[in-house]
Amino acid sequence: MVKMRSRTELTKHIRFVGFLMLALFAVVALRVFCLQVVQSEELQGFLRGQYQTTVTLAPWRGTIFDRNGAELAVSIEVESLYARPRLIENRRSVAGKLSPVLGMPQHEIENLLASPKPFVWIKRKLSAEQVEQIRELKLDGIGFLKESQRFYPHNELAGQVVGFAGLDTQGLEGIEREYDRILKGTPRKIYVDRDARGGRVFVEGIQNADQTQGYDVVLTIDKTIQYIAEKELEAAVAAGQAKGGIAVVMEPYTGEVLAAAVVPRFNPNQYGEAAPETWRNRTITDVFEPGSTFKTFLVAAALEERVVRPTDLFFCENGAYHIANKVIHDVHAYGWLDVASIIKHSSNIGASKIGRQLGREQLYKYIKRFGFTQPTGIQFPVEASGFMPPLAVCSEHTQSTISFGHSITVTPLQLATAYSAIANGGLLLRPTLVKRIVDPAGMTVQEITPLIRHRVISEETVATMRSILQQ
Repeated sequence: MVKMRSRTELTKHIRFVGFLMLALFAVVALRVFCLQVVQSEELQGFLRGQYQTTVTLAPWRGTIFDRNGAELAVSIEVESLYARPRLIENRRSVAGKLSPVLGMPQHEIENLLASPKPFVWIKRKLSAEQVEQIRELKLDGIGFLKESQRFYPHNELAGQVVGFAGLDTQGLEGIEREYDRILKGTPRKIYVDRDARGGRVFVEGIQNADQTQGYDVVLTIDKTIQYIAEKELEAAVAAGQAKGGIAVVMEPYTGEVLAAAVVPRFNPNQYGEAAPETWRNRTITDVFEPGSTFKTFLVAAALEERVVRPTDLFFCENGAYHIANKVIHDVHAYGWLDVASIIKHSSNIGASKIGRQLGREQLYKYIKRFGFTQPTGIQFPVEASGFMPPLAVCSEHTQSTISFGHSITVTPLQLATAYSAIANGGLLLRPTLVKRIVDPAGMTVQEITPLIRHRVISEETVATMRSILQQ
């Protein structure tokens, strides 16, 4: 009986142990299934994070062209220098050899080589001469990666229009900044792998599967007209011993800007060496008192409202006009002048009297209708609006000074756009710097067409103004 009982208990123990082993095996199998099937991607991502570092390289930006297909901004391939610190035995020696070639302090390079990271940039976007000199050194743990860099083949030409891109080819100024989202492509990635002990590293090939090039931007600028405008402006600034100058050339029937010249100029390839104030496209960002150029719009408004006729005479007070306890002067002492002669001789007093006849409300109305004191809507990162005192606080004297272009500020672009309205038959257009957007396959994805904002003056008034301005 005892033996039978012992045998029965032994059998129970064996079955229990077998069941336990079977259960453990089932748990292990289930875990393996979860890791290999259910959590496969998550596990691989974890392992990649343990043994792989991702380095993002600058995307390949689209090209900026002038209206005739001349390249104004392109991307070129350059070499950037990196180090694999764990493969470098003598950091001081390596840093000492790199320092004079790179123009970097030796201690700064040593600090980079002491990094615990498997991959560090030493200096990006080197010159061809630097690359050749470093290759000749044959240094262990030092290598090159190809990156894109922005290059401006015409140097200063249209620099303030095109702008520039930074180290990672992000747009920082001008069209480069305004159309950054369009121009920039998808960043390229490389993977820096480590072995299980975190020792040796190697760089895989550039992963191009998800890389796309940016779209191209075609400007309205004409390279030849831009060149002439810049050179003539430089000559005028030098002749007048001025600090700077601005010029805008516009196609009046489309609002396309053919040239936007600013002096002093700067080279976008070396933007860091230029004073930041030279980066600005002053044709759009800066304001000034338009002076006598503003009298054209005053007279156009007065003719449109029929408060004056071209033959009407105004007494110009022999050069000194007392108004609101202040005196308005003309350069020369004029007596009676008709409307055309007030424009021809640029009489402030005559303009003041036409302005009073027009009235403050109508004066302010036409100033706005000609597009002043408000953005034009041009495609640019920053645009000034200009300023004039609110109508409620516009005194009699201020009304007079606004009539001849003082006490009000405008941008050069606003002025060119307003004059284009007189040249094109009375229509205020939205000015534009961009003609079209083109995808990497060469297909136009967006065409910018002329936009008429509204009619400012009638064709009859336009004809009269053209006759006056031609005298």
